[in-house]
Amino acid sequence: MTELFEGILKYWPILAFLGIIFWGWAMMRARDSFAPKADVENHGREIAQIKLDLVKHDERMRTLPSVDDFHQVANKLTELHGDQKAQGKELEGVRHAMMTVDRSVTRIENHLLRDKKV
Repeated sequence: MTELFEGILKYWPILAFLGIIFWGWAMMRARDSFAPKADVENHGREIAQIKLDLVKHDERMRTLPSVDDFHQVANKLTELHGDQKAQGKELEGVRHAMMTVDRSVTRIENHLLRDKKV
């Protein structure tokens, strides 16, 4: 056992030098395996911004109409289309009646104007 201690004491400077070299190498490897503080802070800010954007998008998604809403709108549009067709038929009837009235008024005007000339 004493021989071991004597061997260590004899080679102490060499062992210390090798220990310092190993320690430096280990610290360099450890530094390379961890992210720099600035990168960690930047990533933290980016994550916070992404969380804010996600909250905004969630709020927007809640205000968007659902499938049921679109279905109701489609049904209402179908009803309006049917109403428009019915009104078109009614207007066609009114137009026909107005043409008849217009022809009658024209005939009366022509008759009255003919009587005035004489």
